[in-house]
Amino acid sequence: MTQNNKLNTQAKQLAERLSKFDEVLDRYPDQTQGLRGRIQESQWLDAEALQTTIAEKAREGRQLRVGIIGRVKAGKSSLLNALLFDGADVLPKAATPMTASLTVLAYGDVARAEVEPFEPEDLAEIAQRAAEYDRELRSRIEARMAQQTARPASFGGRPAPALDPDRIEQAVRRELDQDPQLGGAKDMHERILKAGGMPADWAQGEAIQLKAKSIAALREELADYVGANGRFTPFTNCLRLYLPLPGLKDLEIVDTPGVNDPIPSREARTYRELHRCDAVLVVSPAGQFLNAQDLELMDRLGTKEGVREVFLVASQVDSQLFGSVQRQSQGQLLTALSEVQGILTKQAQQTLAVQRNANPGVATLLSGLQNRLVVTSSVAHTLSTQSEAQWDANARHIQQMLTKAYPAVFSTPAIAEECLSSLAGMTKTQGFLEQVRSNKEAIQATSALNFVHDRGGQLSESLAQALELLAQERAGVETATSEGLESRLQALQKAKSQGTKVVNLAVQNAVEDSSEALVLALEAATKQAFSQVERTAENARGTDVETYKVDSEGWLAGFARFINVGGQETRSRTVQTVKASAIRDALEELHLNLETAQATAVAEQRSRLRKTLTGAVLGRLREAQVLADRDIDHVALEQACLSAVGELRSFDDPKLPPLPDDLTRSGPLKGSAAESFMQAATKYLHQLKKAALQSGRGLAKVYIDRAAGVDVGAILFSQYEEDLQLLKKQIKEKTQTLKQYDALIADLKQLRHGA
Repeated sequence: MTQNNKLNTQAKQLAERLSKFDEVLDRYPDQTQGLRGRIQESQWLDAEALQTTIAEKAREGRQLRVGIIGRVKAGKSSLLNALLFDGADVLPKAATPMTASLTVLAYGDVARAEVEPFEPEDLAEIAQRAAEYDRELRSRIEARMAQQTARPASFGGRPAPALDPDRIEQAVRRELDQDPQLGGAKDMHERILKAGGMPADWAQGEAIQLKAKSIAALREELADYVGANGRFTPFTNCLRLYLPLPGLKDLEIVDTPGVNDPIPSREARTYRELHRCDAVLVVSPAGQFLNAQDLELMDRLGTKEGVREVFLVASQVDSQLFGSVQRQSQGQLLTALSEVQGILTKQAQQTLAVQRNANPGVATLLSGLQNRLVVTSSVAHTLSTQSEAQWDANARHIQQMLTKAYPAVFSTPAIAEECLSSLAGMTKTQGFLEQVRSNKEAIQATSALNFVHDRGGQLSESLAQALELLAQERAGVETATSEGLESRLQALQKAKSQGTKVVNLAVQNAVEDSSEALVLALEAATKQAFSQVERTAENARGTDVETYKVDSEGWLAGFARFINVGGQETRSRTVQTVKASAIRDALEELHLNLETAQATAVAEQRSRLRKTLTGAVLGRLREAQVLADRDIDHVALEQACLSAVGELRSFDDPKLPPLPDDLTRSGPLKGSAAESFMQAATKYLHQLKKAALQSGRGLAKVYIDRAAGVDVGAILFSQYEEDLQLLKKQIKEKTQTLKQYDALIADLKQLRHGA
């Protein structure tokens, strides 16, 4: 059987098994309700998406794809800058997890880029998490203050330290800032507010096209979009670079923003790109080599994504060349470098040993670790390839430390060049790419097969989870008695009052957070809309020169005027002009934009709330310990939460003042007419802005009131009582119910056996 036929056969079999899995679950709705949601990583159980990925991997003539993966600030972009651009910062380095962008590099005849902005839903989610940060900050500060206030006034004969609210707040902020979800979102939200909202021409979700005459010129343009302090960086999701570099002619490189991305849509996009990778370079800082995040990602790549060509890059190795390593090497840099590489190699062997048997990619890596691990220093590459004038502060600092610790290295330029080149590690890293490139056909031939194999393993795991969960439920039905159910029902009724309060309070908090995010989104949209009108107004204004006559001074001029033969002189003055039609059209469009912005903002927040409300309520129920986990019906909870979200529709349009009569003029105006028109337009804009902001705040109040009008707790507990009554009925029909469970379990076992 040819490789192609083998792939087609295995892919077809896997798709059929996935479809069969769906059919079996659908055949027993009473026993499988909510089961998919309880299976880990069930989102991949999609036959159509699976076939799309396989087809892309198997497509003839496609480019070889290499992924550069690792934590934020692990040195991924610095590595690529050194490999491809002689150390120049073409790929800006991320300052935080929120400013990192997914970047794909490919060959292009001219230097150009496509910048893909975030969707409005992503920005709404960031605002939501920033609001959650503020709420958590207040809650923790209050708890710490109360804890310290309750302390004894003295301890061991010494007075207790004075209460310091500022210090408490600083400590809590440090804690929250370490959370990549909350701290990262807060940082990004502040950047968004500072930037003044997403540019108007980005709102359609279309990629922004950048084109330049050279890579250097493109680099300057990119600084605005992906630089650490770029004015558009907060809104940049993904970046595709097309560069006239021979090394990219048969290669695409994916530079990922780091694992555990705090923005779900970008994380999903990153994994879609990784699906298509044939090889990966795992970049891990030498000072924190192969931590839990690195291991988690390597496990995923080698057991779920079909990647077998894995290489390790221990970055920032320059930081490990001091202290005991320097002393033991007696000032010999290459000896110290060899010592560090030996330590990291041993560490990799020990750390990855646990994955060797279960992860084919790790097994391949460990079998040739000496040829698949490299230690690198992008700073050393900078020191050896760039002039001193181009060094940044970090490069200067490292150079000073190396000179002090290893003076012999810098005794002559030739020795310095040799040692810095070895320390940089770019030759060996480039060799990794050449190794992959030379084996392109063989790697691509097996990549799709490996992917199908790994996804087949995931299906087996999902089947095992489903069988375990169903066996537990069957046992519950088999051992349950009417008396036991009655006891549970009574306990539920006792917990109903407290549980209803807990649920409704959780809903209230979530809706209030959503409302705050709604207000921020409306304010940002309003500011953006008004900025556009103000730019239009500025462009519509101008000046003109007009002439006029005045009486000349002197008796001769007076006599000339008397006999009507002159006595006047011509003068000129600059007068204001305005294109009234352009401003009027912009103001009329502003009305429509504000109405659209409100509808869009509400839809985005409703969508976000729909995704997060169930989790928020579930978390509060567990914290309060009102119900045991076995009594929490996730499906019923989701349905109850959706009933509240369903009320957040069909709001009234914002109440805005109509366009006044003195702004209905058209055509060009000049002089006093232009000035009067602009004064009226400015006054109307102030009125309109005030009305728009008031309308936004009013909408937020209605938003809260509507959701609060739904008693989610009562709905939820009512559903629980109904479910328990239904379970009582099932127990009366225990024999039939158990038969259905047995048939379902038998069908799944048969499907699993066919793996």
